[in-house]
Amino acid sequence: ALILAMQRSLRSTLVVVVIGLILVAGVDYFQFSDRLQDRIGTLAAGGTSGDQLRRDIIGHGISIFLENPIFGVSIYRLGNELGQSLRGGGGLSSHNLFIDLLAGTGLVGSLAFGMCGLVMIIRWRQAMRTRQEEWKEFARILPLLIILVAFRGISANEVIYCPAMIMGVALAFSAA
Repeated sequence: ALILAMQRSLRSTLVVVVIGLILVAGVDYFQFSDRLQDRIGTLAAGGTSGDQLRRDIIGHGISIFLENPIFGVSIYRLGNELGQSLRGGGGLSSHNLFIDLLAGTGLVGSLAFGMCGLVMIIRWRQAMRTRQEEWKEFARILPLLIILVAFRGISANEVIYCPAMIMGVALAFSAA
């Protein structure tokens, strides 16, 4: 819908409006707003044990990074480190790409990932100034891909399985 809206045509605007109306009807039908209000109330009251575990995982992940800032503890050992510090043993997934990068790979892996992001931004700026239609399309899509990677990275740590990441990196380096 966002890509169509960026086209700035009447037909695509109508498609976006229809999609919006369908979403509003779905929210009303499935009573999503009531569930959202319940969830907000739960969070305001301190959250659930799962919410606390997520905060603990992030806090311990940052602590692990600060203890091993250059190379991290490795992606494979990170789960055991988190499990040991939070549960007294066993493995525990961070479900967070950014914690995995920082604590698992340290600055070495995090900077490499950041450099990919920087190249994508540089390519986007170049595409914004070009007259070639293919690059104009790339310039329209890339911000959406970056947003998808950012939001997906908060809830999952499998960057290789994230289609937005794969497409973004492929687009960024396709004209290198």
